[in-house]
Amino acid sequence: RGAAGFFNDYFDYSNQAAIFKQGYALKQMINEVLDFTGAKKVVLVGHSMGGLAIREYLQRTNDLQVHTNWINPYEEVGHKVAKVITLGTPHLGSNAGFDPTKANIISEKSEAMRDLKWSYDNFTECNSEPVGIYLFGGNEHCIASIENNETFFNVDINCNGSSNDNIIGINFFSYDNPIMPLPTNIPYVWVTSIWGIWNGIIGDGAVDIERQWLRINNTPAPVGIADTLLTDVFHTSEPEDFPTIIRALDIPENFDFSYELELDKEYIEFITMQPFMYNIDKDIFYIKTTPGFSYTVMLDNEYSGVNEVEIYNSNRVLILSENFYSLPAQVTFVPSQQDTICYIKVIGHANSTTLANPYFISVSADLLTDISSEEANKKLNVYYSGNKLNFSRQINGKIEIYSMDGKLIYSKNIYNPTKALDLYLNDGMYVFKNIENDRLLTDKFTVIRR
Repeated sequence: RGAAGFFNDYFDYSNQAAIFKQGYALKQMINEVLDFTGAKKVVLVGHSMGGLAIREYLQRTNDLQVHTNWINPYEEVGHKVAKVITLGTPHLGSNAGFDPTKANIISEKSEAMRDLKWSYDNFTECNSEPVGIYLFGGNEHCIASIENNETFFNVDINCNGSSNDNIIGINFFSYDNPIMPLPTNIPYVWVTSIWGIWNGIIGDGAVDIERQWLRINNTPAPVGIADTLLTDVFHTSEPEDFPTIIRALDIPENFDFSYELELDKEYIEFITMQPFMYNIDKDIFYIKTTPGFSYTVMLDNEYSGVNEVEIYNSNRVLILSENFYSLPAQVTFVPSQQDTICYIKVIGHANSTTLANPYFISVSADLLTDISSEEANKKLNVYYSGNKLNFSRQINGKIEIYSMDGKLIYSKNIYNPTKALDLYLNDGMYVFKNIENDRLLTDKFTVIRR
């Protein structure tokens, strides 16, 4: 909307604007994205100063402690943000660019450069050691032009027409700002980079490594919901560091931060390496459930690393667990009458190939016959993979396989309990029947050769 084409780009200088303005602009963009897509929340990924725009959007409040930028400031999740990732962001400031307060330097006077700095030169009006006022707070007038030492285009940090305001920095008092804290119902990942050393500074070529992340006593902040990732690319190359970004985008292993899956819609996710290169990844989703229906979770891509699924009820109590030899696979479960949502935990082992092989997950619902949820969760699930017919639990007795037009195409008596059967089948949908101790168990399965 206005950004397409050489002559229609109205935003050439938007990255020069005050971060206070950028937080407001981000609100407008989130609003448009939600309106256009119908999504309930967004994931925010900010590179460099973009990370500070995210923090401005999330943190800024007025004198009444009302969030000034949120889509709905009166809702607990009114920010409409599901996850935050920053890449090489100068959370604690960066002085890498030209400093217009230095003698004979007349460029880099923008509002953005003013707000990014953690210190200035050649000021005598500040009451204490000069620090970045947008980041750490102070009076705007402190960095106003003095005699012939012209500094920035303006020092109106909060963009209200006055240049003599006391500013509450987004890092005010501490990096975990008690006055304008980051919301604690969002998971955060601070992606940092050590590309090399320049001017004695260790970092990504623009931001000191120690200024790229928020922490309290060397623990990522907000404590308990923030994490860090370390990479080794140059500052301007960080948006192209896709392996690190995909790792940062990993679905959280946290019920409170779980993502909703809509019925009959396929999603693409990854099994990724975890902090400290731990190779077991656990992704948690949830679905809204209705009494009287069974739900089937379908997973695909045998190279994705997925090998287990766990189902939890509304109280987050485990009700079903299934292990897989390979994918595709499916798990069917029935919530109790009291459950309004259920959680799905997908578990897998990450390796050198899983980052290039996402798994596909979808959930469907079927109207139940007269059967209890306890009995339904004991039902037999059948799936076909690698010329094998696989069962969710050991079976014996007589088995029969029918095509969808009712023709019997396979029959066998099994005397030793098994969870898999070597069997070649053509593409198509089939009905499986197992007669065990006068009890009939059935399931449908599909054969798709990719």
